[in-house]
Amino acid sequence: MVNDLYSWPKERDAAVRSRSEHVNNSIWVLMREHNIDEGEAISRLRALIKDCFSQHLRIAESCKDRTDLSPDLRRFIEAMNYSMVANVVWSRSCPRYNEGVGFSRRQLEWMKNGTPGYPGIMGPEPWELSTALGRL
Repeated sequence: MVNDLYSWPKERDAAVRSRSEHVNNSIWVLMREHNIDEGEAISRLRALIKDCFSQHLRIAESCKDRTDLSPDLRRFIEAMNYSMVANVVWSRSCPRYNEGVGFSRRQLEWMKNGTPGYPGIMGPEPWELSTALGRL
């Protein structure tokens, strides 16, 4: 849902340009399902995101010391906290949703060559930013 909040302007504008009557996004769904405007749909989605995150935190806290859950499951539930926060940070700062923001030299290097233990996704050639974005 966080992705839908940040990707909405880009997806909405693409739908307008292509004259599509459908946008695969929670905001669009809320607008259609509840017959509300964009602003109200965004407000409802924000509230839903906060509610879901709060629910997860309560569940994660209640699972922390449960001995009937495997250690791996408890670690996974805790790791989801970091994953959700990272998704918000990425969405707020990534080039895909934020005009004028580009990848850092280090990020481009990681895309080209990979990081320790993970291969690159773009091969050995020197890539321009537009090429890198097109392949992601």
